[in-house]
Amino acid sequence: MKKLISQFLLFLCFTESIQSQTDVLFALLGNKGSEPFIDSCFIKGYESTGKTWTGSIKIDTNITTYNLISTILPQALLEGYTLVCRPSSVLNRNADAQYYYSRGLQLVGCPGSNAYHNNSYFLPLGNVMTCAGGEAENTTGYTTEFYDAHPYSNFPITNLQQIGDAVLVTVNATVNGGFTIPTGFGATFQNVNGWTNNLSGLKLVVEPVNSNSFKILHNLGSGSFQSGGIAQLYFQSYSSSFIAGKMAAIKDSLSCTWWEARYRLRQTASNGGDFRTLDGYGKPNTDLALAYTGTIISDPYYIGNVFIKGIIEGFYSPGANSMNPSDTATAYFRNSATPYVLVDSSKCLINSFISESLVVIGAFKMLNVPTGNYYIILKHRSGLETWSKTSVAYLLGDNLSYDFTSDSSKAFGGNMKQVDWSPIRYGIYSGDVNQEGSIDGSDVGLIENDAANFVEGYTRTDLTGNNFVDGVDLLIAENNAFNFVRLIRP
Repeated sequence: MKKLISQFLLFLCFTESIQSQTDVLFALLGNKGSEPFIDSCFIKGYESTGKTWTGSIKIDTNITTYNLISTILPQALLEGYTLVCRPSSVLNRNADAQYYYSRGLQLVGCPGSNAYHNNSYFLPLGNVMTCAGGEAENTTGYTTEFYDAHPYSNFPITNLQQIGDAVLVTVNATVNGGFTIPTGFGATFQNVNGWTNNLSGLKLVVEPVNSNSFKILHNLGSGSFQSGGIAQLYFQSYSSSFIAGKMAAIKDSLSCTWWEARYRLRQTASNGGDFRTLDGYGKPNTDLALAYTGTIISDPYYIGNVFIKGIIEGFYSPGANSMNPSDTATAYFRNSATPYVLVDSSKCLINSFISESLVVIGAFKMLNVPTGNYYIILKHRSGLETWSKTSVAYLLGDNLSYDFTSDSSKAFGGNMKQVDWSPIRYGIYSGDVNQEGSIDGSDVGLIENDAANFVEGYTRTDLTGNNFVDGVDLLIAENNAFNFVRLIRP
């Protein structure tokens, strides 16, 4: 594991870590051979600021939507990465993009088909930063936030051939690792000679032909091919990586957040802080971005944490004053008035690491909750659903804290059990195995059967979290059943 426990807390608390050196992960749809200079573009962008790159680059290949969401991005959080480039597969899933941004991952990708450009979180201006290619303008035809050239954009022209109203352009594709340029994207031409109507400036590609040639609409007139001409082909993935490197250098130089680095680029790019439909904010200027002294507005995409301090009865160790082991719980927000409609939910690890300030705290993200008053409900796989004493005021974008552990009165109807006397702490009841809202004979029966069959592993009948169902679990449930413990809610 690349980071130590202190970095593991990033995964637990979901707050953006401001590190002195960025570590970046590339999530490629294909293999590295299809984008051989993707990492080099990032480094060159980073070092274009005069800052030396010493960080870590990880490249995951052949990524599908499933393994990106289920494995790659969670692992990136766990290992301390805060920047993910080229994550195309995630970008047609609005909730996933917001989920990972709110947990500190800045995603940088390409506009257009790569972006599934009907995605509101991805389209400019969303939490995922889109970057296109171009020297003096965006050549992709898709709306973007920034555009830029990249170090591998120049291809020597080896032949020009007039075919009807189109010109077949052949280039030496090996010099920069090959190219792919779709219909509708632009190519810029320089130093073309030998014709009465030489190619120059930006031309749109009307047909990609093979791995080293494409067609554009143009009439060369009379003449013949002469060497020395250059076709500039701006690959979105390379440009987005190059710009991401620039942004990372700003972040590292100033020890600031991703949002501040991004906002500085917006205000100082070639369009002077104005967003334009096609070119976005324009071409980034890192010198100006670093020197920017204007006000940094608050991050419009940030969703605050809901910090909930809670204890699961069976998992708590009074001797250690902590949950032992940790386990996940789910928090729910419900409207404050009947019928108490469910507004949102979030799952988080209730942790037991390091210090008193972090003991039994979970940091939940509510992505769909507007400003208002809500009941907070805490649920565990084998615990009794527990409601907050009253509704709680929530302000969108702000952090909110609620402590269920300090007193039984923090739960609706005082419906918690004292689990520690020094310090005094309360926890939610364990034993509602079937999640029907009461701890009774049916729950006891399920535990008793699993104990008789020596069931092991992560199971709901294991009330203590030791991965083994036994008499201790049975005793907890029997005591709570004897006391007719059941859900109390408004």
